[in-house]
Amino acid sequence: LVMGEVPGPWEEWAKRLEALPEVAGVAPRLAGAAVGSTGSGFVEGGEFIGIDPEREARVSRLGRFVDAAAGESVPPYRWFRAIPAAAPGASVASPPRGAARSRRELPGLLLGWEFSQQFKVSLGQVLTLATTWRDPETGKERGRSRRFTVTGFFRTGVYDFDLNFFFLPLEAARQLKEGTGAKGLSYTGVALRPGLTAEEGKRLLAGDPLCQGLPVHTWKDWRGGILRAVASQRNILLVMYSFIMILASATVVMTLVMMVGEKREEIGIFKSLGSSSWEAGAIFLGCGLGITLLGGAIGTILGCLFVSQIEAVVRGLSWLMGVDVFARSIYQLDHLPVSLTPFRVFLVVGPALALGALSSLIPAWVAARKRPVEVMFRR
Repeated sequence: LVMGEVPGPWEEWAKRLEALPEVAGVAPRLAGAAVGSTGSGFVEGGEFIGIDPEREARVSRLGRFVDAAAGESVPPYRWFRAIPAAAPGASVASPPRGAARSRRELPGLLLGWEFSQQFKVSLGQVLTLATTWRDPETGKERGRSRRFTVTGFFRTGVYDFDLNFFFLPLEAARQLKEGTGAKGLSYTGVALRPGLTAEEGKRLLAGDPLCQGLPVHTWKDWRGGILRAVASQRNILLVMYSFIMILASATVVMTLVMMVGEKREEIGIFKSLGSSSWEAGAIFLGCGLGITLLGGAIGTILGCLFVSQIEAVVRGLSWLMGVDVFARSIYQLDHLPVSLTPFRVFLVVGPALALGALSSLIPAWVAARKRPVEVMFRR
């Protein structure tokens, strides 16, 4: 959960909040807008967030996405003290002695992976953050800047977050916002006890006297735009999938009905020899079920292979068509998430098999109604 700015001393309020039975941890956060630049001259706007690493590790999953070099996991106390290296993902290198000393005197900064890849920022490089504000007394624009050493990278998989956010030590963020007129922390991160959902925790905290007047938001509220976009795309895919199933069922019905018309003489002979209408219909019902099961098996195998190699498929389509099929800047993800489980496969294959079996009943009913006398008379 995320709570708004606390009026008054934060430490005292946080101790009282952590004493509540539904709260597992509390972390302070100080946010602001800034522009990042290096000696190469690029300028990119973003948002910095000042955090307390030890508290943040108990509240959020940021630690799961932070690495210094070559996938090395970094504990919270080293988030802003990692040893500089030559480049993102490279092995840790030893910079010149004077440069190492000067860079280690600077506060550390965690940089998003997309930012580092787009602007070629390496581990140990110095990054300058600048922020501006309007002086309430003079009305003039004022600014403040500070240099940081890139001590690690985080990669959450959300394109916008990995491109536009920087994590700083809380004290460095306070110094960067000094003079802007901001009072206190921007917001507070809250972790709930196991077993509580975000909505339940939001309701409990909103009703507690300690949190009266403070806005409480869940992660769904903060990422509502992406969630709504995903839900909309899922609904569109559901409609498309429904049309595909209806078309496939209609194809099965038309194929078997044509087969019944072509085999009407054989049906008449078969029934004139003593077979019942049910037995005549069962032949075409079995044909329909066979087509459905065979198509379902082939479709399931090909679908699972397609999903398991979706990244290679996207790259191939992008190369073939000359456009980025899955643009990260549009879909806000750096890869296509895949969740292939037996239950999800059944949700897709089950309705298709059921609809195919139901479609086989129509030609079976047509075959069962054929009368031997009419067939022989037409002949």
